[in-house]
Order: sequence, then structure tokens, then C-alpha cells
Amino acid sequence: MVASRNFDDTFFIYHLRLLVFYFADEQIYVKAGQEQIRGVPPALTSNPEHPPLAKYLIGLWPQSPLAAGAATLLLAGWMARLLGRSFWLVAFSLASDIVFARTARFAVLDVFVALFSTAAAVSYLLGRRWLSGVFWGAAFASKFTALFPFVGFFSLPSA
Repeated sequence: MVASRNFDDTFFIYHLRLLVFYFADEQIYVKAGQEQIRGVPPALTSNPEHPPLAKYLIGLWPQSPLAAGAATLLLAGWMARLLGRSFWLVAFSLASDIVFARTARFAVLDVFVALFSTAAAVSYLLGRRWLSGVFWGAAFASKFTALFPFVGFFSLPSA
């Protein structure tokens, strides 16, 4: 009975190891970022269809999406304060969003779009339009889906 129990425990632990979840994109972006760090031009990396900035940041430090997610929380809270709302309510709401929380834990490009577009909005609200343009450029240099928050932000009526 003892030998059977050890086999069952080993079998169970081995199969738990198989439950680890990886995004397919995560492995591609890390590899492409490391290739860029080694000097391979972005058009010749294993992922040439997306702009290079976010992949370069992931190549420098694979945990950078987590840091970008934390910075996005702080910037979103700051933006709320600039608009007269609660810092903590907005930061907590964003942190509890399951899509944002999961995205910030994986090495994917979307969290950098969120970071740079939020930084662009905060810069714009502070009256630093040139800095807002720099951050919008960084968002577009991370992933072309930055077009959606860009169009949404500039379609709002100006105050």
C-alpha cells in the first residue's frame, strides 16, 4: 500500500506540472526581444509583424510587463485624481479587472499599450501635449492596437 501511495503522489505531482499555463505569444515575444537585444534587426526577428518597442523591453527584462502593469495602476489612479475622482477606487477597479491582471502577468505587448496610452492621457491632462505625443508614439511603437485608445481619446469633446 505504501508503494502504491508513492506512485499515486508522483503521478499526481507530475500531472500538476502539466497544468502550468503559457501563452504561445509570450514565448514568441520573449524570444524576439532577446533577438533584438543581441542586435538582430526587428524585421528579421522571429516576430516581425509587431512594432519593436515592447518586445525590446521584454527582452531587456522579462518581468517588465508586471512593472508596466503596476505603473499603469498608479497612472490610472493619478488620472482619476486629475479628473476629480478617487485614486483608490480607479486603481482598485483596474487591479481587480481579470483581463488586466492576467495580461500584466504575462510577457505580452498589450500591457505596454495600456501603460503608454494612460501616460499619454495623464500628460495631456497636465498640459504637456508634446510629452503626450511622445507617449502616443511609444504606444504605437509597442503594438498597432494603440489606434483604438488614440481614436477614443481624441474623439472626446475637449473641455
